[in-house]
Amino acid sequence: MGKETGVTGSATYPYGSTSRMRADVLCALGVLKVATASQLQRIARPGARDNKSARNALLDLSKHGLVVSDGNTQGPPGTFGRARTSAAAAVSAAGPGGHPKSQKLWRLTPAGLDAAVQLLPADHHRGGTARGAGRHGAPHSMAVNETILAFLQPAAAHAHDDVDGVMPRGLGSITAWSTEVVLPVTGSVSAPSKGSPRPDAVLRAAEAAPALPLLCVEVDTGTEPPARIAEKLESYRRFFRRTVAAPAGPFGSTRQVPYWSTLYGTADLEGHPPVALVFTGMGPRGLAGRTAAVEDLTRAHWSGRPSHHRYWDADDFHWTEYDDAIPVLATTLAELQQHGPHGPVWRRYGHRPDRETLAAALANPDGAQTLERHDTELRLHRDAAEERQRQEQEAERLRREEEEEREATRQAATVAEAARREACARCDRPRHDDRFGQDTAADDAPPPDGVHCTACRRELQPCRGPFGRLARRLGGY
Repeated sequence: MGKETGVTGSATYPYGSTSRMRADVLCALGVLKVATASQLQRIARPGARDNKSARNALLDLSKHGLVVSDGNTQGPPGTFGRARTSAAAAVSAAGPGGHPKSQKLWRLTPAGLDAAVQLLPADHHRGGTARGAGRHGAPHSMAVNETILAFLQPAAAHAHDDVDGVMPRGLGSITAWSTEVVLPVTGSVSAPSKGSPRPDAVLRAAEAAPALPLLCVEVDTGTEPPARIAEKLESYRRFFRRTVAAPAGPFGSTRQVPYWSTLYGTADLEGHPPVALVFTGMGPRGLAGRTAAVEDLTRAHWSGRPSHHRYWDADDFHWTEYDDAIPVLATTLAELQQHGPHGPVWRRYGHRPDRETLAAALANPDGAQTLERHDTELRLHRDAAEERQRQEQEAERLRREEEEEREATRQAATVAEAARREACARCDRPRHDDRFGQDTAADDAPPPDGVHCTACRRELQPCRGPFGRLARRLGGY
């Protein structure tokens, strides 16, 4: 975040930290609010053998009144800060008997917070200085820091491979995270109403698939009853349900939009933004019981509404509406650290009990998109049926036309044959044998012979007059 311009042992910075390292430490503390040098080292310089560069930066910043240490981690919680360090760093962090040593907790002063804000994005939540947070070891803050580090996976390439031999992939950057955020149920961000939720951490990850403009993270160390988590989910839902009028459109029309989207942007997800529950500090049996209790108590918040659609030409289709549901994703800090946020570590309440990837956990396989897919498939089926019917009708039309054409040809041939049979063999004109005896003009013609017409018979008769008729009778013609 700055240029490496520090001078070792200078009067201004006697501990020899660089300007870049000091800027990175200020930036990280501006997000985490309170942290150990090891945690800051893992964010600013992942994979380093020790936390010396972070400690030097903290000491130089302390000399200028930008950071202060007013507490230490306690006993076993000192493992916070060792989960992703190298082996050498783990050894150096251990005290007599191999137990983790207590580590100093650092926070910003008001002047340091002002300096950190200048390094963070303009829309980043400012927060406070966490004054007094380290007096009792800040175990919950350390768990939150480790959760953020597990999402970031800053030292994955230097620490270990995943179980499948693939490096865990992180999500977001340290500046994409915020702590001490208040989500106002009523009022404003600067003056929220009582009962507004305060997530342990908030992530904005537009690069995720699907994009996450708002992911609220709650870190549960087992110190609160499950009913308290259910109360938090209820306050989240009240915040997510809050709507405000959108800016007027080109024709002066207005509409209501979720208030949270005006703060964090819209998401291509059905329902409310997700809430991630990260459990830590419990054994397997206690964790299983606590997860089941939280799932049962929060059912009304993550469950969708069964619905169905009636079709006039098909069976009813059933699906679930999640427009007012909160996707609740549960995991453990250990799993998150080992596999990363994209690994199969998430169990979404209401989904199958198997662990899922983040993308699969955020999907709604029986949601509104299922209805859209069903409608698409049904429309394609209808279109195919209509196309088949059209092709059958076209084939029937062509068959009828061919049959009519053959019939017309047959009839024409019949007429032609009849005309041929009734034609004179000499002149091809109709013989009109049926008129013989009715037309007095033809009385002098020989009787029909079935071959010639009246005119031809008259022309072909050899004799005329009474003797001619006698000769014809005698001659047989």
